[in-house]
Amino acid sequence: MKYFLLIIGLVFFGLSSDVSGQDTTAHATVAYYFEQIPDSCFYLCNWREYGGDLGVKHIDTQNRSLSFRQYSDDGFPPSFQMAIFSGRDEQAFVVVSNQECEAPECLRHDSFFFLHREGQLMNADSIVLPNLDFSAFYDKPADAELLNQYPGYGDFDFVLHPEKGEVTVELLVCDYLQFDYPEVTDEQYDGLVNHKKTVTLHWNKHRNRFETR
Repeated sequence: MKYFLLIIGLVFFGLSSDVSGQDTTAHATVAYYFEQIPDSCFYLCNWREYGGDLGVKHIDTQNRSLSFRQYSDDGFPPSFQMAIFSGRDEQAFVVVSNQECEAPECLRHDSFFFLHREGQLMNADSIVLPNLDFSAFYDKPADAELLNQYPGYGDFDFVLHPEKGEVTVELLVCDYLQFDYPEVTDEQYDGLVNHKKTVTLHWNKHRNRFETR
C-alpha cells in the first residue's frame, strides 16, 4: 500500500511540474503585457512612466488593447497603441505602435511585434510581417524610386484596429524634404504626398501572420 501511494504521489508531482512549466499567460490581461514590453519600445516617448502626465489612457478589455491619447490628439489616432492578436494554439502576439511625444520637425514613429513565449516577449517582426517598402504605397514606380533616394524622409505609421483584426499602415512623408533637398520639385513632392495609399494588414491567426489582400 505504501508503494502504491508513493507511485501515485510521484505521478501527481510529475503532472504538476509539467503544467507549471507551460506558458499560462495566453489569456493574460493587456495590462500584464503592457508591463512586459521592453523599455526600448518607449525611447520615443515613455508612456509607461509619464503616461498620466502626457495624456489619457484607455483600456479595451474586450479587444485586448491599450492606448494613450495626448490631450491635443483630438481627431487623430492615439500616440501610443498596443494590442494582443491571438494566434493558433492560443499563442499571444503583442503589437506596439509608438511615436515621439513632440518634435520640432517631423514626428518619428516606431512599431514592434512580439511573440509571448515562456513568460517573455520575443521579437517576431520576421514571422508576422509581410515585406513592406515604399513601392507598396505607390502605383507609380517613379514615386517610390524618388523616396528611396531620401529614405530618412519617409516613415511608416502603424495604426492598430484589433476589433477588426487589422493594422493599417500609413506612409508619412516629411515636409522638411524640400528644405533639405531643394532639387526635389514641388511637383515631385506633391506626388509623394498625394499619390500614396494606405496599406491594410489583415491578421491570419491560423498562419500567425499579417497579410495583405
